[in-house]
Amino acid sequence: MSERSAPPPFVASEPAPGYKMSATPSDVNPSIPESQATVPVEPTAPRSVVVGEQPRPKLSMASALEPNNAVAPGGGGDRNAQRVPIMGDGLRTWSFGLLDCFADLPTCVMSLCCPCIAYARNRHRFEHLERHGTPLRQEVEVYNQDCLAHLILGVINAGWGLQAISRSEVRQRYGIRGDAFNDVLSSVFCLSCELVQEHREIELEELSFPRQQ
Repeated sequence: MSERSAPPPFVASEPAPGYKMSATPSDVNPSIPESQATVPVEPTAPRSVVVGEQPRPKLSMASALEPNNAVAPGGGGDRNAQRVPIMGDGLRTWSFGLLDCFADLPTCVMSLCCPCIAYARNRHRFEHLERHGTPLRQEVEVYNQDCLAHLILGVINAGWGLQAISRSEVRQRYGIRGDAFNDVLSSVFCLSCELVQEHREIELEELSFPRQQ
């Protein structure tokens, strides 16, 4: 029996002229113009991966509104020691209500009998926090220019004007919701309670600092 010869090796040949390797939409439907038949696709660059890179956590609305605006830029203590919830606009309410003044009876009596002294103490402590970022460790000088100004205006029943300004500044420091109209109403009709409310809000920040030995 004669030996069967091996088949010749396969050699790829060039396609014939006019032959297309793949069909396009224009081949299937001649009514489609050649310019719209194919849509070029730009190659996308491969994403570079850095070894050891950790994915960034996504911030949710709940974490963005978490009530922990403690130490603000510029120094100071905890400006929300009671962890009052922060609203969507970034503001919160007072740590204590306006009618919670009887919870601090000594300050309430002082604000009722001598509002000029209570106002002067609040201003002195607040300005020290604003300027130095630390609480006032020494005894507050009672009879200062703030006390005198409030006393003089109080004679003509206008001490509420100073308190409305002070209340607005306290609100801005602690990110408390409110407006000038409500500041005036609180200072006119709840003069003593308003002084106690400011005193307790300032005191919360002062108590957040470590005590000196």
